[in-house]
Amino acid sequence: MKKIILNLKQRLKRSIEEEIGKEKKVGVLFSAGIDSTIISFLASEFCEVINYAVGTENAEDIIFARLFQLKNKRKRIKTKIIVLKEREIEREIEKIKKILKENKVEVTS
Repeated sequence: MKKIILNLKQRLKRSIEEEIGKEKKVGVLFSAGIDSTIISFLASEFCEVINYAVGTENAEDIIFARLFQLKNKRKRIKTKIIVLKEREIEREIEKIKKILKENKVEVTS
């Protein structure tokens, strides 16, 4: 099992390194999930990383991002937290959908 985990880590790391290329700074859409946390940590081995967490005040993503800021002792990963009110999200949702579609990100209702 340990060999499988190490192999997976190496593959993820290589994939992230290839995606970053020669960039000196990247942003990670940071959620309360393990996937964005792993990507953030692995990417920080190659360049400066800024995590972006966006949500309402008590959203799980925001709570986790604040906890991450407190626990991130090495401070090699910066985290920007953007708290929105629900009415702000409702007002911006159509703009966000348009941007996602323009960038070929699948949008479902």
